[in-house]
Amino acid sequence: MPPAMAVPKVVARIEPHWAIAFAPGKGEAFAIVGRAVGNKAAGVLQRYSLPDFKPKGSYLLPNLASKAAFDEASGMLYLAALSKPETLFTQRLGFDRAYGEGSLQVFDLNQI
Repeated sequence: MPPAMAVPKVVARIEPHWAIAFAPGKGEAFAIVGRAVGNKAAGVLQRYSLPDFKPKGSYLLPNLASKAAFDEASGMLYLAALSKPETLFTQRLGFDRAYGEGSLQVFDLNQI
């Protein structure tokens, strides 16, 4: 039995993200990271392979998202988008405490 304070080995790591959805059957994960467009918050969809989290592509999104779910059968990515976030943005810290109202956005990832 391992000691109570044992630390597991990190085998993969991705950059900080706001939301993530896993598609184990397709061997992929989709993370939403923040970006600034002027003084507004927007998002980037980062696509990774599983289980090694190797980057497979990046795609611009119109909004930041706080939740994500992927339907493997249809290839649809569902996002709880923050279309009106109240966001603090600084060059040093990036996005900090994003919150706000938004809509459900659905993206067909079969196209990519």
